[in-house]
This record gives sequence, C-alpha cells and structure tokens, in this order.
Amino acid sequence: QATDTRVSGQTIESLQRHALLTAAIAAELVMDRQLAQSAFTGGMLHDIGKLLLASELPSHIGVALDTARTHGESLYRVEHERYGVTHAEIGASLLGLWGLPYPIVEAVAHHHSPEKVPQRGFDVLGAVYVANCLAHEQDRDPAWEGAKPRLDQDYLARLGVEHQLGAWREMAAAVAEFHG
Repeated sequence: QATDTRVSGQTIESLQRHALLTAAIAAELVMDRQLAQSAFTGGMLHDIGKLLLASELPSHIGVALDTARTHGESLYRVEHERYGVTHAEIGASLLGLWGLPYPIVEAVAHHHSPEKVPQRGFDVLGAVYVANCLAHEQDRDPAWEGAKPRLDQDYLARLGVEHQLGAWREMAAAVAEFHG
C-alpha cells in the first residue's frame, strides 16, 4: 500500500521513481558491465541523503528545497550556502560508513559537483551526474520546478562526451517511458 509521506512536497514514491530512473539511465551510459553495475547502484543511492535528512532534520531539506524553487537555484547550491553541507555529502558519508565501494560513494558525494573530482574520463561519477540531470529533465513533478539541476556543458566537453548528449537524451526519454 502506498503512503503519502512527503519530503517538502514530494512523495517518497516520487523520490523512489527518480532513483530508479536515474539508476537505469546511468547503467545505460557506460559500456563496461562492471561500471554499469556500479553506476546503477550509485544512481539508486544518489539521493539517500535526502531521505536521511527527511527522517532526522525534516525542516532542513524542506527549507532548502523551498528556497531553491523560489530563487530558481539548484537544491545542492542552496544546501551548501545555507548549511555548509549537502544531501549528497551526507548520503556519501553514510554509504562510506556502510563500506560501499569508493566509486559509488564518490558518485553520490559529487552527483551535483563532478568538476570537483580530477578528470579520469567518463566513469561512474560522470554516469550518475548525467543520469540525475537527464532523469530530472524527464520528471514532470511540479515539486521540482525551478530547482532541477542543469547539465554542465563544459564538464561534458572536458570529458570529451558532449557530442553524445543528444543520443543520451533520446535514451533517457525511452527509459523514462519504459519505467512509466
């Protein structure tokens, strides 16, 4: 039975759908099977910090998301400016404590700020970052209007993958339709 538990206007079910869509897209973005498995896991867990905050500090995530929507900023940027820590960093800390593999923890920690990590090519971090942005592009949930992350074209160019963005957007739309 579905619940109507909300995180600043979003249902837990919408967060779950976003995580699954991000995971499915991330797995499709990398060719290597092992990287695809890590990208899928990173995509599923990338917003675990939101759930932790919703459970332990519900006003923290609520105020940050409301501020992001009002000012047309990303949630990540508002959290960083307002609190000095983000849902991504909190989630990565938890996953690190649980002993998940470093590429997954790194992808969760930097899924809004991949430019902070030295460039190694398109890997798990890149896949989770791009997948999260593409999943948000597909998401019609009004709770996110004005607070969706935007793809950093310069980052994609530095990795040499900017030419794939059109095909990736088509794939993301197909994956979103499949996951309905």
